[in-house]
Amino acid sequence: MIWKNSQKYYSNISQHLSHAYFQSRALEYFSEKYSFSKSHFEEIDWGVLQHSMDIMHPSKRQWMSKYVSQSLLIVRNMVRRTQWTHPYCPRCKNFEETHSHIIQCQHPQSQSLYREFIASLSDWMTSQQTPNEMALELLQLITEWQQYGHLLPTTYRFTNPIQQQIRIGWNHFMEGRINIAFTSYMQDHYDRLKIKRTGRKWTSLLIVKIWNMLYWPQWMNLNEFVHNLNTEAIQTRKREEMEITAHSLYRSEESI
Repeated sequence: MIWKNSQKYYSNISQHLSHAYFQSRALEYFSEKYSFSKSHFEEIDWGVLQHSMDIMHPSKRQWMSKYVSQSLLIVRNMVRRTQWTHPYCPRCKNFEETHSHIIQCQHPQSQSLYREFIASLSDWMTSQQTPNEMALELLQLITEWQQYGHLLPTTYRFTNPIQQQIRIGWNHFMEGRINIAFTSYMQDHYDRLKIKRTGRKWTSLLIVKIWNMLYWPQWMNLNEFVHNLNTEAIQTRKREEMEITAHSLYRSEESI
């Protein structure tokens, strides 16, 4: 028997000890990386996030872990390793390719995938009988984040779960670190309608939906864009890279 958070546990002791250890490590990591306070950490539904990871395909689960820890082999990291000549996004060529830019890129192919995702997410929320007000707010804020890289200032008062999430940060929402208020809000909603569904499953599936239908397709499209090129496209890409490199050198000389 062990005690954890004022509760007794008689079985799966090794699992509870492991979760307690990695929870403290996670708090340390996010506190350092995102200035995460302990109160914000405790407002995240880590159990739902873990369940979402568990039901993901192993390859996608591994990829998402690399994305969250910012260890994917993107252009920005390749420049640091001197394996690439410039930090600009291979698709739009306008911005440095960071992990978040993979999802927020405004290239036509990226935007086409994003529109497919929004339509799919809207249909899914309807099928899950998500309250209309919250569904519309989610679609609006996800679109703002994708288009502008942040949420736009507003005096509009959102539903409580979204208000709580905005206070923590929308990047956390997109990466599955969702406020516990979503689960309880949806559970109350289902209970009122006498629907045999759970708020926990809704939140878990929402995370998986975002990862499977937004993050993963954007990554696959980026890789296809970079690697699957015909001869003419390769020559064009090389000329573009040379122009970007020359432009960067010119700007550097101007600043000296």
